[in-house]
Amino acid sequence: MQEEYPQEFLAKTKMKGVYIDTRVNIIDAFSALVTSDSYNISRFFSSDFDRILIRILTENSYDVVHLESLFMTPYISTIRRNSTAQIVLRSHNLEHLIWERLANTAGNKAKKLYLKHLASKLKKYEKRTINEVDGIAAISFEDTQRFLDLKCKVPMITIPFGIDLENYPLTKNKFNKTVTLFHLGAMNWSPNLEAVNWFLDQMWDKIADLPVKLHLGGREMPDSLRKLDSAQIKIHATVENAVEFMSQYNVMIVPLLSGSGMRVKIIEGMALGRIVITTTVGAEGIECEDGKIF
Repeated sequence: MQEEYPQEFLAKTKMKGVYIDTRVNIIDAFSALVTSDSYNISRFFSSDFDRILIRILTENSYDVVHLESLFMTPYISTIRRNSTAQIVLRSHNLEHLIWERLANTAGNKAKKLYLKHLASKLKKYEKRTINEVDGIAAISFEDTQRFLDLKCKVPMITIPFGIDLENYPLTKNKFNKTVTLFHLGAMNWSPNLEAVNWFLDQMWDKIADLPVKLHLGGREMPDSLRKLDSAQIKIHATVENAVEFMSQYNVMIVPLLSGSGMRVKIIEGMALGRIVITTTVGAEGIECEDGKIF
């Protein structure tokens, strides 16, 4: 990943990269059923990263250590031992809420029970951890309130996601004989995969006879979706330029049933002038009104 950044940037930031395999390990996942650890969090811990972090903290003095998401919080104790810096958590969502919603929509009873178990452990971890940092920057006002509901006592600020509109040229949404729908999102994020599968299972047959075409883009596209590639459903998988991809089509669909925080792709789609069709979960954190142009 480091080779993707300009050398000048690397020199000034002294950025270090450590590879961590965060793929789900079935044995570890089921072992977590009998331990107090939250597997959602523990699989992001790396002893290699921890050693580098110790060295950097002991060799330098910092005012603030910024933790990008809950998955960086396993290193709080390391930071406390090796630095006097204030620790600020940038929260993109409430992680336990995602898994609670995934559990609620799961059809398989065994899967539902397992997801509820994961969500319960994650909620306990999240509730404890948010008071171990010195401050939280939430991504939406809804999430700020949820932190308060979890008895968060540290200072908080709400900083929504923002974009530079110069990078999102507003183009006219041209409708021809065929309406083009599109979804863009990483398929290794469970809520995205759940959303697309729900749309295909519950909605596609209702509109497939209309002059409509569906484009699906996103890294780690599973074989179950790749095999659907056809004249009417186009599977793009990894998309090199998200702005160019979204600008080609008419209607963005974001049929999220689970998730939390704020959907970045919806903000980008709006900036490009695309029509957005989403759920109440997908629209959370975005101050928008159905049918109203801002």
